[in-house]
Amino acid sequence: MTQFHRFLRQPLLLLLIFVQLWAFPVIASVNTPDSVVVVVAKNSPLNQLSTQDIEYIYSGKITILKNGIKPVPLDIRNNTQLRQDFYGRLLNVSMEKFDAFWARLLFTGHATPPRLMASEQSVLDTVAHNALTMGFAYRRDVDNRQLQIIAELH
Repeated sequence: MTQFHRFLRQPLLLLLIFVQLWAFPVIASVNTPDSVVVVVAKNSPLNQLSTQDIEYIYSGKITILKNGIKPVPLDIRNNTQLRQDFYGRLLNVSMEKFDAFWARLLFTGHATPPRLMASEQSVLDTVAHNALTMGFAYRRDVDNRQLQIIAELH
């Protein structure tokens, strides 16, 4: 009997494998988060930004675009799920690493972090009324009459 066949004869392992293969796709589909989007005002000159531009703006690597425009990135003060999803997808970092990164930059005076807003709704309201601001939200929360989606993060 081969080692593989001995492995298959262990009922507990087979049960665990079956549960994992059967249940995981169901759990994953139920817990799939809504897509996170980056938004600007309908009349914003920031509507042509690439995902890399957005990454550079939110990480402080650029503060002035090639066309001379100074975008104002907005962030949420509290550690919400949306905030975790946004930075996890955009920069592939945890909130702890992101906050530590900005703490170092602030200490050295090399960059200014995104402007903190009180809530997700305050980000959307500010972006809708200021053409140089940009923010993030779940797609389901975006009012397409006032806001324009410029990137979707997966």
